[in-house]
Formats: sequence, structure tokens, C-alpha cells
Amino acid sequence: MRTSLKWILYFAFLGVLSILSQTVLLREIATLFYGNELYYGISLGVWFLFTGLGSMFFPRIVGKRFPYREVVVLISFVSLLVPVLLVVLKVLRYSLVPYGEIPGLGLSLLTIILVLSAFCFLVGGLFSYGVSVWGRSEVNKAYIYETIGFGIGGLVFAYFLSTTFFPLGKKINFWLYSSQYSNIKSLVNSKYNHILVTENTGTQQYYINGELGFTGDDVYESEKLLNVLFPLSKNMDNVLLVGNPNLCRAVSINSAATSVGFMEIDELLLSLEKEIMGEDVIIYIGDPRKNVKEMDRKWNMVILDLGNPDTLSSNRYFTYEFFRDLRDITEKDGTLNIVVDLPTSYQSQEALRFISSVYGALNDVYPETELLFLEDQIVLVSSESPIEIHEENISDRWKDHFWLVKEDFRNNELINKINETEVVPNSDYHPTAFLYQQMFWQTMFNFKLPEMILSLSRLLPISLLLLYFYLYAGSNLNRKMGYLMSASSFILLSLEVLVILFFQVKIGYLYSQLSLLFSYVLIGIAFGVYLSRRLNVSNDNLLRIFLLYILGMVVFVLMLGTSLSNNSVYWFISIFSFGMLGGGAFSILNRRYMMVGNNPGYIYAHDLFGGSAGALLTSTILLPVFGVYYVLYILIVLAVLNVLLISRLQE
Repeated sequence: MRTSLKWILYFAFLGVLSILSQTVLLREIATLFYGNELYYGISLGVWFLFTGLGSMFFPRIVGKRFPYREVVVLISFVSLLVPVLLVVLKVLRYSLVPYGEIPGLGLSLLTIILVLSAFCFLVGGLFSYGVSVWGRSEVNKAYIYETIGFGIGGLVFAYFLSTTFFPLGKKINFWLYSSQYSNIKSLVNSKYNHILVTENTGTQQYYINGELGFTGDDVYESEKLLNVLFPLSKNMDNVLLVGNPNLCRAVSINSAATSVGFMEIDELLLSLEKEIMGEDVIIYIGDPRKNVKEMDRKWNMVILDLGNPDTLSSNRYFTYEFFRDLRDITEKDGTLNIVVDLPTSYQSQEALRFISSVYGALNDVYPETELLFLEDQIVLVSSESPIEIHEENISDRWKDHFWLVKEDFRNNELINKINETEVVPNSDYHPTAFLYQQMFWQTMFNFKLPEMILSLSRLLPISLLLLYFYLYAGSNLNRKMGYLMSASSFILLSLEVLVILFFQVKIGYLYSQLSLLFSYVLIGIAFGVYLSRRLNVSNDNLLRIFLLYILGMVVFVLMLGTSLSNNSVYWFISIFSFGMLGGGAFSILNRRYMMVGNNPGYIYAHDLFGGSAGALLTSTILLPVFGVYYVLYILIVLAVLNVLLISRLQE
């Protein structure tokens, strides 16, 4: 086999290995830690960080060069580590934390680092070591072929492996989960969720991404909820439900509704929910936001029982924009009912801010909103008409319960606290409900930590810019090029987070297109590296790249509120263009570094360091705390700073 072909296959396989292992390991982490997005962001940050460290230091540690055959043996060994790490991850998670308990943040971070650090170090090392053996001048080619491998691996997983139990297989997964869940009835992976069903004492429990979603015999609790809501709605002819399938059956039992609708994005989960919800239910399959926008009928009652917004994706169902769309499909005298989990005995400052952000978004859409206390739940009832009690809809069986809830003094008490709490209403552009849900969740481990994190977060943008300027100003030429690469990757990964978020918001069917979005940014990176090989490594070309970054982000800001952003083609072009700029920056900086430096993995490592910071900080801190527009302004300032620094860079 020709030398170049051997290395093309090597780096392409390394790309496939990286994306497949990243996908399965991070998906498992998300499942084991109840789908909490904070853990996903931390895991991605740890992944990039240790991959970058491996790229920078692995060749120095190894020292000598091994023959190609031995390098292939090493990459094969690393490939076999993936299923082993999946087993170790499950064992550690369930050994260190008792069943049913939420793991603390420190223990969770330690578990993630223990599992990912060595593997990621080897993956990063395999890149730079492969380049050092192939030839130090071939870094850009290696980057292109690895990026192509990323794209191939992402598409293979999305279309062939996402609903399987790759790489362990279903039987091994079943055996591993049996140690924590008794009487497992079924175990499936859909495109959207990891679903586990158990059966105890004749009742089935449905776990979604590791967390109990609902049970198969929950009609009583659903009846309690519905018989609090029914008297506040004038008519109950048409009821639309999102979330708990038990509500469908309870509506049929407890009302004379002629039409019951249910929205579900996950077809596999829906096949299980149908066993619970009963017959004669109108099913809307697909993203609820897209379904609502396209709906041509109106409902008397709309009930959202989706839990709390633990992820940026689920936050979309608690925003001003979605409430506005729901208002358009609700009758003027109908009600929108939002059920959220909240401690009813005591509300911390974070819990108050969370419920205030959702209440504020509702208040901006509906003139009337009431709040009702249930057991560890709050129900927000909104309408365009005055909310009145329709006594003909009060069930004799639930009459006492209804008046107990309706006349609870805590209802007005919490409303007064909400009115005194200053928060930005939750929206697509500023996901404050997600932010305060994350802060509220952290109070379970430390009451002081969330407020401290929030205070420090407000100083983060200026601190990052000052730190970057300080490090850059005091460094030599090689390090300056590394810092410029980190800044470029920080911008690119931050923009990728924003594009993914707004593709969901504007287009409404991210899940089926996510692999294509990743493929477009990777193809853009590879294309940028390829095109920039013809450019010289002058300051002028670097300046052009960051000026184009600025122009692209200005256009991004201007287009967000226009009809053009409702076209999926716009987002694919955007992510491809930003990827191309990132690839161009890598190519020029790497070739320039290799003229004076001797570590082929140096620029690659800084590429990963910047990506790590961008992925982690933007998704978990910058976006929730400051909102989309502020994040874009921060990225523009960073790009402008780079333009100023490059103009003074030594040729």
C-alpha cells in the first residue's frame, strides 16, 4: 500500500473512532446523569481538554518513532477501550452513588475525568504522533482526512447506529442495568431517548434517560390534577396534552371531551405510551413547536406536563415565543396550563427565579395568569379571558380537593414573591428558565455554590478577554499563534452552539437534521483547510479570516429576526461558512507555526483547547446568563481583539 494512502486511511479511521466514541460515551454520561445538560457540557469540555493535552505531550512522552504497523496496533487497542469504558462508567456511577440518588457535582466531575481523561489523551496523542511519523509538513492533510472521518462517523451513527446499543450490544446492556433496575421489561434506544421499562407489582415504570418519566398506573394522580384544572375552563370539549400519557386516559374518564390530542416527538416512546393513553386520541408526531405552528384548529384546554427545562432543548417549551404560538391555537376563553416541579414547603432564591422566569414569559403573552400549589408541583393557568370558576365542571368526588387547592393561601403568597423577584422572562433568545433550573438543581448539594457561580459568571466575559490579552501580550511568537488558534476555535464552537439552538427554534426538527449540521461544519472545516493551502501565511490573510468572522456574526445578528432565518438552507450555509473560516485559520496558523516550531500537535492542541472552552462556557454559562445577542457581541469583540493583535504580529 502506498505511504500516503496508508496515512489517509489512518487519519480517516482516527476521525471515525473519535466521533463514534465521543457520541456513545457522552450519550451514556447524559443518560447516567439524568440527561442534565451541565454534565454534557462538562464532558465535552473534558474531552477536548485532554485530547488537546495528548496532542501536545504524547509524542514527547513516547520519544521514539514506531513503525506504521505498530501504530495501527495502538489505534486498534484504543478502539477496544470504548466498550470497556462504557462498562466502567456504569459501574462507577452505580457503585459510588446509591440507586435513586442524584450524584453530587464534585463526584460526578471526578467520575467523568477518571473515565475520559486517559482515553482522550491517547486519541489526541495518536493524531500528533501519526503526523510526526508521516511527516511534520503533513499536518493540514492529516487534519482534513481526520475531519472527513468525523463526518463519515457522524453520518454512520446517525443513520445506522443511533437506535442500537453499539458497541456493547443489547444483552450486555440489559445485564448491566439489571444490577440497578429490578424486573426490566424492555430496553430501547430511540433517536431521542434511552428508554427503560420495568414492571413491579403489576405496574410498569418508564425511565427516560435514566429518570422516571411516568408509570403505567398513574391515573389517580392525573385525575387529581385534571379536576383542579377543569373548573377553571369554560369548556372541555377539546383538550390538547403534551407530556404525561396518563393524562389522556384521565381526560377520557373524567370529562365529556369530544376530542383529545397528544403530541410526541419520539415514535418509539409513543408506541409505549399508546398502551397507557387509551383509544380515540389524536396523535401529533414530531416536534411540538413545529406541530403547533402548523396546526389549523383551536383547543379549549392545552396542558403541558413536561417536567422542568433541564436542557436548552427542553427550555424551548417554556419560552415567550412558544407560549405565543400556543395562544394562537387556544380558544379566547380557553386555558393554557403549565405543570412544573417545585418544592411547595420552601422555595430557595434559585427556585423563585426559575418559576418567576416562566411566569414572566406567560404574563407577557396572556393578560390573566393564576398560580396553584399542588404536592411539590406548581400549576400556572393562563387565559386571554378572565379566569373564572365554572362550578358545573367541579366533580363531586374532587370538590373538596379543588377548593383546598384553589383557596390555598400560598398561591397569593408565591405570586407576591414572584412580583418582587427581578428576572428576565424566559425566551428563545435568553433561556433564563434553563439557567435557574440548573442553579436550583445545584442547591441540592450546596446552597451557597449557585449564587457564587452566578456572581462570578457575570464577570466571566471581561475576565476571559483580559486573561486572553494578558497571556497573548506576555508570550513568544509560537504561543501567540497558539492563542490565536484557541480564539478562532472558541468563536467557531460558540457559533455552532448558537446555530444548533436556533435551528431547533426556527426550523423545529433538529433531531433528524443534527447529523447534517455536524457534517456541514466538518465539511466546511475541511474545505477551509484545503482552500487556504494556496494562501501564504501572511498577517493579511489571517486578518481577512477574522474580519470575515466579524462580518458573518454581524449578518447572524441582523438575520435572527427576519424571515430568512426560517429557512433551513440559511442555517446550513451559516454553519458551513463558519466552519470554513475555522479551517482556514487552522491551516494558516499551523503552517506558520511549523516554519519555526517542532511540535506537530501544537496548533491542533490549541484548536481543541479553544473548542473545549467554547463548547463548555457558551452552553452552560454565557448563553443562559447573558442571552444570544450578548454572546454574539462578546464573540465579535473577541474577533476584533484578534484583528488588532494580528496587525501587530511579527511577520
